[in-house]
Amino acid sequence: MLARLGPPTLALALLGAAAAARAAEPAASLLVNGSFELLEGGRPVAWTLKEGARSSGGTLQSEWFLGRPAHSGERSLRLRGSMPTASWLLFESDPVAVEADRLVRLSGWIRTEDVRREVRQWSNASVGVRFLDAAGEPVAVDGYRVSNTPALLGTRDWTRVERVLRVPEGAVRATVHCFLSLSGTAWFDDVGLEPIAEPDWIVTSTERFVFHEQEGARLSAEQRAANEVHLAELEGLLQLRLPHPVDYYLYRDEAQKLRVTGRSGAAHAELPGRLHSTRPTDRHELVHLLTALVGPAECALFGEGLAVHLAGGHEGRPADEIVRELAVQGRLPPLAELVDWGSFGRLDRDVSFPVAGSFIGFLVETGGLDAFKQLYPRHGRESGLEVVDRRLRERYGVGLAELEETWRTAVLGG
Repeated sequence: MLARLGPPTLALALLGAAAAARAAEPAASLLVNGSFELLEGGRPVAWTLKEGARSSGGTLQSEWFLGRPAHSGERSLRLRGSMPTASWLLFESDPVAVEADRLVRLSGWIRTEDVRREVRQWSNASVGVRFLDAAGEPVAVDGYRVSNTPALLGTRDWTRVERVLRVPEGAVRATVHCFLSLSGTAWFDDVGLEPIAEPDWIVTSTERFVFHEQEGARLSAEQRAANEVHLAELEGLLQLRLPHPVDYYLYRDEAQKLRVTGRSGAAHAELPGRLHSTRPTDRHELVHLLTALVGPAECALFGEGLAVHLAGGHEGRPADEIVRELAVQGRLPPLAELVDWGSFGRLDRDVSFPVAGSFIGFLVETGGLDAFKQLYPRHGRESGLEVVDRRLRERYGVGLAELEETWRTAVLGG
């Protein structure tokens, strides 16, 4: 054991372990000992044990252990909790220097065994990053003080998780953490935070946009003007106005967008005002930037449905037309499957998006946009089908099932 070695031998052991730890970490990672190979006093060097969350009703503290199985090397970090757990522990890295407005990739390998949410546990089985200013205070990204990879649930073999983020203005340091606050067991290994090179952007500014283009992905003057028109129209409809220009990043294709941003799909928006797209005009993502001024959507059905409706459809086609085709094919899902963001994302996007857009379009056209906007701000930690059903009853007098039946009759007939 390292603790039993004399000073000269200990120094050599630390150097050797550090080299082994660095070799196992992601290339160019800013972290020290992201593979947990280097220990001192039984704990990983350059990591600190902290309480990350507290649940009501429990009495226990979550467990931690360093050892096998490992994704690489000799050990990984294991965290374990259960329903009686009240204090959920995390390991946080020492702060590392970062540069504002630069892209970084947060990554790690996670293995899980029966990870599940019970009662009111926080949904964390992930690695996360926290950006800090010169005074050590958190700097938010998209309104959140901590940015996590998606929670890895169930029983999974070693799975790589990652997320690409832009270091926010004012941030000079960052810490990375490994965290489980759900029942079950999770192992973490080869955690990294690495800078990412960006394309050579060609920047063009208009009244309300800063367009970031590149060779092979350029906009015409007409396309830039069309984005201005879309933004003005949407601001008029929603009675909202962005207080800053939109940074519009145009990519050659979805593969390049994934490499640079870490996000799949043709487009996505980042708060407060960045839009990443493979499309020369993107009314859909502009809706997301504007509605973020009101608050986060209660569920995927509301958030994506409104964007599809106000964008005029899905992939250039009216949402109602696609819904009728899906019904003939027997592929029309129940709306309950579109409430949760996870289940929404698992559906074919050529099903989930037009169905959500058609239903929300029905609500807007029958009850008005102002009434629907009252559903948008999410309140508290509660979410899920029961909460959405209750909120619909408060606003429209009937729940999701009744509204779904009326919507189907209106769109499909009979």
